[in-house]
Amino acid sequence: MDDPMALRPVEFRLSDGETIAGVEEEDHSGHFTLVFLHETGADLDALLPIFGQVGLREARKIALDLPGHGLSSGSFDAAGAGDVLAELRDAMRERGWAPFLFVAAGTLAPHALELADAADTLGLCLVSPRTGGEGIGTVPRCPVLAFVSSSDGAAAADWLAVRAALNSWWMSVSIGADHAALVSGDGPAGSQIASHLQGFARDMYVTSPLLAGRTAPAADPHPGG
Repeated sequence: MDDPMALRPVEFRLSDGETIAGVEEEDHSGHFTLVFLHETGADLDALLPIFGQVGLREARKIALDLPGHGLSSGSFDAAGAGDVLAELRDAMRERGWAPFLFVAAGTLAPHALELADAADTLGLCLVSPRTGGEGIGTVPRCPVLAFVSSSDGAAAADWLAVRAALNSWWMSVSIGADHAALVSGDGPAGSQIASHLQGFARDMYVTSPLLAGRTAPAADPHPGG
C-alpha cells in the first residue's frame, strides 16, 4: 500500500474464553461497520491491501484474525465457524457498531453466509468463495457481491454452488487472476476488488432503512476495542 494506514488494535473475548484479535482504522464516522474476514490458513494481513484501498470514511473498517490464526487464540473449527462469527457480531452489536457489511475470503466465505440471517447485515462480499465440496443450505435474503476468478474452473464451480443457494440480489465480478491472487488482495486484482467493494458498500449504506437520517455515529463505549 502506498499510504500508511492509522490502525489500532481491537479485541473480543468469546464465551469459551478465547480471544479474537484484529485491527481498526482510526479515522471513520462509524455509521456502519465493514468487517474483513480472511481465508482459513492465512491471517488478517492478507486482506489489508484491499482494506487500505476502500475509502469509506462513513464505515468503521475492521479486520479480524480467525480463531487459531494470527494473534487470535484458540483453534479453528470449521463446524463451529458460523457460531463464532455470530458471536462476534453480537459482541460488535453490544459496542454499538451495527449495522454490518462482511467481506469474507476463500474457504471462510461459505461460513459467512450464515450472517445473512439478520436485518442488520447490510450485505456480504465474497472474495473467491470456496466450498471445499460441502453443500450450502438456502441463504436468507441478503445482497451479495462476489469476486470470481475467470481462469480457475474449480473456483467458478464453487461460486455456482454458492449462487444456487442465494435467495436475494447478487452480482458477480469476474477477474482475470487466480484464487491466490484474489484472496491476497495484491496487485491489480486487489485494486479491482476494492473499487467494486467501495461502491457496493456505499450503495448498501445509503439505501438501508437502518441508516436513514443518521448524521452521527452511535456512542462507542469501547473506543479502540
